[in-house]
Amino acid sequence: MIPGVLACDRKALQFAEIAEVRLRLLEHMARGGTIIGHTIEHDLTALGLSKEQRPAGARVLDVARTDESGRTVPLRTMASDDLGLEMHGKGERHCAVQDAEVAMRLYLLQRDAGGS
Repeated sequence: MIPGVLACDRKALQFAEIAEVRLRLLEHMARGGTIIGHTIEHDLTALGLSKEQRPAGARVLDVARTDESGRTVPLRTMASDDLGLEMHGKGERHCAVQDAEVAMRLYLLQRDAGGS
């Protein structure tokens, strides 16, 4: 058992150094690939991939939206409101695999509605 890694993430877990993950993402973007996520800029910044470090024309699409007060709507709220899905509860640990799957479904919903 690996501390801090949820059971739902273990099957997909492959250990990689941050530098390797960064390199693979850069290669993906350089080939014209798109990176999609909820508040994805935070993840990319944590990996050391600022906008300036990405290939020209790199596509990064964020499915996050803000509420009336300007706060980012949590992914679990968007999953419930937009997709009718229940995710981890408030304050509970989240599953990165589930987060990625929900972000992709939200993107497809937005795309099909003409939003992206």
